[in-house]
Amino acid sequence: MRKPALTVILLGMVFCCSAQTLNTSFFLDHDNTRYRINPALMPDDRVNGFFGFAIDGITLSTNTNVGLSSFIFPVDGGVATGFNSQIPAEQFLEGLKDKVKLNLGANINLFTAGFRIDSDSFTIIELNARSNSFANIPKPVFAFLKLGSSESNPDLGKVDASSENYFELAVGYSRKIGDKLQIGGRLKALGGLIGDGTLANQIARYSRGLSSAGFGAAIDLGASYELLDGLELSAALQDLGIISSRNSDTGGAPATNAKSRAAMPIPMVLRFGARYAMPFYDRLSFGILETFRSGQYSSYNDTRLGMTVTPVDNISLVVNYGLTSYGSTMGLAVNFSVGPVQLYAGTDAMKFTFTPQGVPVNDWNTTASAGLLFQFRTSKKKSDQ
Repeated sequence: MRKPALTVILLGMVFCCSAQTLNTSFFLDHDNTRYRINPALMPDDRVNGFFGFAIDGITLSTNTNVGLSSFIFPVDGGVATGFNSQIPAEQFLEGLKDKVKLNLGANINLFTAGFRIDSDSFTIIELNARSNSFANIPKPVFAFLKLGSSESNPDLGKVDASSENYFELAVGYSRKIGDKLQIGGRLKALGGLIGDGTLANQIARYSRGLSSAGFGAAIDLGASYELLDGLELSAALQDLGIISSRNSDTGGAPATNAKSRAAMPIPMVLRFGARYAMPFYDRLSFGILETFRSGQYSSYNDTRLGMTVTPVDNISLVVNYGLTSYGSTMGLAVNFSVGPVQLYAGTDAMKFTFTPQGVPVNDWNTTASAGLLFQFRTSKKKSDQ
C-alpha cells in the first residue's frame, strides 16, 4: 500500500466526526436525561433532583458510507488493500462512492446536577466534552492514489474537513405552564480547539503546529404540548451558536505572528417529535422523532418510529426503526430507575459486520450511549398524592 494512500485515509479518520445525542432516548420513560433531546422535557414528578460524575453519560457516534470491505480484498489466500497492484483499478474504484463520507463523534458528560425548584420547574447544570468533526473525500483522490500520474491530480481543496473539539458548560431551565404545556431552554458556554476548511488547509495548519483556541456560546430551545389525552407533541432547536477561533488562517499562506479571529457555526440540530400512549394500556406507547442536523459542509437527517413498553414504573424498554441519511436501521434502549439509581443504555443502530479485530466490514452507522445517575425520588407521583 502506498504511504500517501494510508496518510489520506488516516487523516480522514482523524478529521471526521459529528457528535450526536442518542435519538432513541426520546422514547424512554422515566429517563432523567431526555432534556438532551429537548430542554423542555423534565424528569417526572417523583424526581426532586439528580447528579452524576463522568459516568452519567458517554455517547459515541459514527456514520460512514464505506467500510473495510471497500479497501480490503482477498489475494492469493491472504488480503491486500485496493492500492495493491494485483487489484484492478476498476474493481477498487467501483466499490467507492462518489464521495467517501466519514463522520465520528463523542459527547462525554463530566458532571451533571439537576434539582426541582418547585412542582412546576426544574434546573440542570452540566459540563460536557464534545467533538464535532467530519471529512468528505471525493473518489478522484483515491483514483489518483491508485493510478498515480496517469490521472490528473485531484484538487485537495474539494476535500471538505472540519473538526471542533470543545468543552461545554450548560445551564438549563424547564417549566410547566398550565396542565398541557412545558417550555425549556439551555445556555451554553463553549471553549476548546477547532479546525475548519479543506483538508489541504487542515494539513497546513496542523503541520505548523498551530493551536486554534475557540470560545463561543450556544442556546437550546424546546417546547412540549399535550394536544390530546395521551398525545404529546414536542419541538426543539439545539446548538444554535458559534465558536470564535484564535490564530485561524486560511489557505496555504505562511504563518505570521499576527493573531486573527474567525467565527464559525457549530452544527445546529432541529427536532420534531410525537408520542401517543395507547388508551387501552397507557404503559404502551408509539412515537415518531424527526431529527435534522445542519453543518457547514455536511447535513444529516434521521426519521425514527419507536415503540415503548413500561411494564412496571422502574423499567422502560424501547425498540425503533429509523430512516437516515446513511440508510435504514433499528435501535434499542433500556432504562432502569430504581430508588436512588438510574441506569440506562441504548443504541440507534444494532446490526454490524466486524472482522475478528473489531473493524467494521461494511458501512458503520450508529450512536451508542450509556450512563448512571444518582437521583432523589419520592415514592409517589404528585398526581397520586
